Amino acid sequence: MSQNNKIPLISVIMPAYNVENYLEDSVNSILTQTFKDFEFIIINDGSTDRTQQLLESYEDPRIRLINNKLNKGNYYSRNKGCNLAQGKYICVMDADDIAYPNRFEVQFKFMEENPNVLLSGSAYRLLGQDVTIEQSTKFDEIKYILISTFCVLHPTVIFRRDVVKKMGFYNIEYEYASDYDLVTRLALLGEITNVSDVLLSYRQHNKQISSLHSDKQQVLAREIQYRYQQQLGMSYHLFDKKLFLNHLASYLKSTISYVQSSGLFYGRMGLVIFFYHYSQYSKDIQYTKLADLLLTDILTHVYKEIPVSLNNGLCGLGMAISYLFSEGFVEGDEDDVLFEIDKQIENNISMDNADLSFETGILGVLYFLVCRFSRTKRSDNFSSNFKNKVYIIAEELVYNRDSSDGYNIAMQYVKCMQGEPVLIDWSEFFQKIISSLPENDYVNTWFFGLRKGCAGVGLNLLRDC
Repeated sequence: MSQNNKIPLISVIMPAYNVENYLEDSVNSILTQTFKDFEFIIINDGSTDRTQQLLESYEDPRIRLINNKLNKGNYYSRNKGCNLAQGKYICVMDADDIAYPNRFEVQFKFMEENPNVLLSGSAYRLLGQDVTIEQSTKFDEIKYILISTFCVLHPTVIFRRDVVKKMGFYNIEYEYASDYDLVTRLALLGEITNVSDVLLSYRQHNKQISSLHSDKQQVLAREIQYRYQQQLGMSYHLFDKKLFLNHLASYLKSTISYVQSSGLFYGRMGLVIFFYHYSQYSKDIQYTKLADLLLTDILTHVYKEIPVSLNNGLCGLGMAISYLFSEGFVEGDEDDVLFEIDKQIENNISMDNADLSFETGILGVLYFLVCRFSRTKRSDNFSSNFKNKVYIIAEELVYNRDSSDGYNIAMQYVKCMQGEPVLIDWSEFFQKIISSLPENDYVNTWFFGLRKGCAGVGLNLLRDC
């Protein structure tokens, strides 16, 4: 506490256990803050190295040193410190990280100016690496991101002591994920966020909780996520369809950056289709704009290394784009838009591919080509040599009748090449993709895309509307 016994504005809580190698840098980064009005409660959690000796060497009056005779655990110690704290705000600190000098100054000002915010984290840098991690600053996104992952780095956090005290601070039953539990509970009460300022250097090493107890931490995190999802009212089986779709669309919009693949079955193209349909259903134009942006990004980054396959490759992208044209979601010249995809498929397909499957093999390619040749105004996107080679493969499939599905798709291609009209049944197409849907209520365990995923669940519901 400060020398004049004035109640401080901020209480800093820092457990320390066997951190002699990092401790001084961490402590010094707090003591040299530009914001001075704080108390620094350090809980030496039964350390067996030089941690206690180092802590006792400090004479700064703002330090309150508490010694646990035995190692009680990180969150037990945090609760001990929180219950002793007197500040309006509590700042979290880990004994192996380094706070930037202006951390408290920035965070105090932000919390004072935003009384609706209950907790805030910040952007941070990975110590010893030229890597900056930026977290979402929008509560409308964060509250949905929390369903599937933690998006507030705990040692960057500041929160309102009075609010969290009423909640009982940390629930130590979640021993290795109590911080995640705390944040989700707060998100149900009011706003949580991150500031965009980089305020901490975060150290990664093999003695952290996330390293030593990762398996147990993941189990506890899943439990927290499911409970939080249910408390949000986002239940798949016991749902109000309109409310559930609203939650699902918001969840996918908030977590889109976590979807790396562009593919139709498991990637962003499936989300594009869902967003267009949801925008049409909800009359919310923001989802059309989001789908437009995603589609433009996908087409801008159609790299040669993307596989040819239907499930997560070029054929799936091409099928999806044709569907969007057919439904009037996008406008323009379909052949021009698909020119690059068409050429890459022709150049990269293996004609002697033994994979005859729909998802990854030749049947998926044939299905895409049937779609293209049944809709194209011109056929010069593909060479005659290519079309003839594929025709030979299709004839063999028709002759061998390896499967009814394979026979039907191959027969459609043969008809196209013979000039007979063929129409793609889009309902049948999507039934092939989204017939396998998640059966459990754990949205955080679902894929994001159409196959066994969130977009598939949403599209299935929308197509029933």
